[in-house]
Amino acid sequence: MKSAIPERVGFSSERLTRIDRVMQSYVDDGRLAGSVGEFGWGGAFSTYFWIDPAEELYGLLMTQHTPNNHYSIAAQVKQLTYQVMIG
Repeated sequence: MKSAIPERVGFSSERLTRIDRVMQSYVDDGRLAGSVGEFGWGGAFSTYFWIDPAEELYGLLMTQHTPNNHYSIAAQVKQLTYQVMIG
């Protein structure tokens, strides 16, 4: 993947550095499952997909549940995935 200079694409290097530190502290403290630098997206009916390059992991959750904002199955599956990895 090519790197970009943050300021050339509308971001601030300083702000991204601060966000990175905060996110890393959330991961380190166990408040957020995953790794800094992971990415993914959610879709209709509670579907969810994520890639964690640091852990060489991807997750795919396919469900048929709506409305998806009342049941946090994606967050729970992700949390359980990382807990299993830690052992």
